[in-house]
Amino acid sequence: MTVVWWVPYEFWVAAMARDAGTTQASKDAILAAVKGISLLAVVQADISAMGAFNYYSEEAVAKGLLVTVTDPAGKARPATFVKKINPDLQVALGVFKPILTSAMGNLGANLHFFVLDDRAGAARAIDPYRRGALAVKLAKADGTPLAARIEMPLDSLFVPRTCPNGRPAHVTWRFCPWDGERLPD
Repeated sequence: MTVVWWVPYEFWVAAMARDAGTTQASKDAILAAVKGISLLAVVQADISAMGAFNYYSEEAVAKGLLVTVTDPAGKARPATFVKKINPDLQVALGVFKPILTSAMGNLGANLHFFVLDDRAGAARAIDPYRRGALAVKLAKADGTPLAARIEMPLDSLFVPRTCPNGRPAHVTWRFCPWDGERLPD
């Protein structure tokens, strides 16, 4: 069992906008801590024949982890992991772990955060508004490869669209896959 959750800066902006219980100064501090990075949260476990979850340590997940970013031109390159994490971000991550553990139990306790550098000169390295992808490769303990792919742009950042038949249409679609009609831009 593997769960991969990519957490871009926009997630934090939306979360802070909805949080009425946090002071503006605290919101600004959190947003400053996550500026220029995105998080990749991974939980990985083998499930026994009896249904027991044997979770992987952060080191075991990291050992098999490879992240590739594909830009709008289709050029793929390895993502850059942040080695030296900002102390404010370390505090924020330290706060998230108990919250996730409380909400999700062992799944949350075994969710490991990896920090990706989201800067590429003047542009963003991983831009959820532009075409591209984030490919995540992992390996099971026996070496079996696992893969996840997050396509961009992220639908959740745009006004929802529908095909003429009423079914949801992804933001990147130009034509409805069910009837072939051109979708509005």
